Amino acid sequence: MNCISSSNRSWHATLATLLCLALLCTSTASGRSRKPPTEEQLAKTKELYAEFEKTYLSSDWKNMHRINGRMRPYMRFLDKETRESCLKASGDWRKFKPKWWKNCSSRNDVSFKAAIWGSTFYANYAPSKELGFQAVLPVTKRWVDQFGNVVKQEIVDIKVLVTWDPKRIGSSIPANGALAQKHNLTQGDLAEFIAWHELGHNYVSIALPKDVVVALFTKHSELYRHLQEFYADMTAIRHVSPRARRIPCMMRLNELDHNDNKEAHTRAARGIASVLLTEFMLHPEDWPSVHFPPVVPDKDIELNVIKYVYEHWDTKWSIKEDLKLREIAETTMRKQAKSILKSKGRIKLANKLNFNLYHEYDAQDLLKREAWIKTQLQKLISDGRADIKDRSQNSSPQRIDWPKSANKN
Repeated sequence: MNCISSSNRSWHATLATLLCLALLCTSTASGRSRKPPTEEQLAKTKELYAEFEKTYLSSDWKNMHRINGRMRPYMRFLDKETRESCLKASGDWRKFKPKWWKNCSSRNDVSFKAAIWGSTFYANYAPSKELGFQAVLPVTKRWVDQFGNVVKQEIVDIKVLVTWDPKRIGSSIPANGALAQKHNLTQGDLAEFIAWHELGHNYVSIALPKDVVVALFTKHSELYRHLQEFYADMTAIRHVSPRARRIPCMMRLNELDHNDNKEAHTRAARGIASVLLTEFMLHPEDWPSVHFPPVVPDKDIELNVIKYVYEHWDTKWSIKEDLKLREIAETTMRKQAKSILKSKGRIKLANKLNFNLYHEYDAQDLLKREAWIKTQLQKLISDGRADIKDRSQNSSPQRIDWPKSANKN
């Protein structure tokens, strides 16, 4: 047992008091030494951040290193939220074009080590004149008798082959379509989206056990196709560079116009749009670039609100919004990618409602979503957050044109 005398207690109390005083003095001195920024420093911070944001969002990586270095000493003058976004962007920009990306413009067949969602895999790539295409190649095992006759065969593995036109990668040729022109998009931006989309088709193979992948492909082919397109577009949203971030959404307006509810690209696009629209309407303050229609649509409420939002997205948006869009894709995949498979296509939304990739199973959920969207939109209209005038009125729909020869798988 330790015994502490009264003199020792007094000494300990004195030491504790001295330590508290020292900490108080240090804190006071530290507070006094941090002077508030001058008007000149604030003006310079604003100027540099505007240049930093423009450089990052335009994916101008040649100048990013320079502006990143100039911005760093001024980050302390930014508000906390902006500073955190700036720090995140300054650390992430090198990831958008990894070292293996050069293989995406190869004119020769090549298998290369790539990475999506933090997992590495070997991408089997063949160049072509298509904008983008993926082929599933079953690996079959055969059993033969003594005479060489095949007595049994079964698929034991699945390989994915991806292809795109390598000449489009990095191309500065303007993309076609009114929406492409509005956002100043290039063929290279579209090609970047397509390449990441096609690489995203490998997610099923790298995330699930081999026997599960084979069973999904052979016994549940429709679910396999729907999941493939959902995972592929989510991969593109997460991994493309900022210039191309919104292309996976805006490009799908073409499918949404036709709204073929049995087509995999369309249902995947509807699912992703439902996830995003829920976030936009729950937290409109986080999305200043997003526009909402001035009235509730007479019919197909969800579909028409989605199309309005995608078509009228502001050309000017922020680093915060770019990071937030990536975060939504990442969170959805991290938390739900496997449960969407197990539930046969059910996606849980942030408003506690659901979306099902299978149209025939989605009818009741759609009614609930549209009732919620109607209520939210009416609130946004009354709060003055929706557009006053319908931007679609008296104008042709704005779209990004798919190249005529392109295959979109």
